[in-house]
Amino acid sequence: EHAKTMAGDAVAIHASIVEGVCPDLLGVGGMDAGLFLQARLVLLSREFGTPHDSALVPIVDCCNHSADPNAKQTWDLVEDAMIVKALRVIEPGQEVCISYGPLSNPVLFRTYGFTMAGCEEPTWTCACTVEAMLEVIPKAAVESFSAAFPPLTEVHLDADRLSGMLAKALDACEAGGEDGPAFLRSFCMQRIAEFERSESLQPALQALAQAREADPRSHAWWSAEAEVAASSDRES
Repeated sequence: EHAKTMAGDAVAIHASIVEGVCPDLLGVGGMDAGLFLQARLVLLSREFGTPHDSALVPIVDCCNHSADPNAKQTWDLVEDAMIVKALRVIEPGQEVCISYGPLSNPVLFRTYGFTMAGCEEPTWTCACTVEAMLEVIPKAAVESFSAAFPPLTEVHLDADRLSGMLAKALDACEAGGEDGPAFLRSFCMQRIAEFERSESLQPALQALAQAREADPRSHAWWSAEAEVAASSDRES
């Protein structure tokens, strides 16, 4: 769903450029749609935040992500440049890794195309569209909620923090005279029910249930994943 939405967004932007820009400025053959999509993906996956807005930083953008990085990138206000500093001794030939941030696997996969091992994932995220939230929000708050967000906006429900977009959604709900926490609880219950009905999630849910038999507070579904998979193979 997210990939389809993002692809449609890229196609719409490309069409807008082609239709609104003088053909002479787009060069021979115009703007190739495939090349535009590739350039957009490069921008989304390799940009760094700076005091001057987003920027591409050659060489640094080649550094891979690590849950235990040996280097850190920061913007030096004096030099007005991106500086990479070693966090510990880096031996000759050793890869220099930085952190892309404490991001969950869904966000890492959708932004950078990879995931971490479950035991290394620093947080968990449920991403949803504003349109999905509008299906649950009380009618009295629909107008204020719709006015607060542009089309295609996503709201992230992160396990370790209140995201800016979620805070904005709760404020919009309250502005419409509704109970923000009650709306959030109702929306989360709906999402949980959808996850529990998903066939593809059953192995992970079974592994989580098994892990919680030993520790009711455990979130380490991966600790019992192999055992659940082996049991499933025996039954089949």
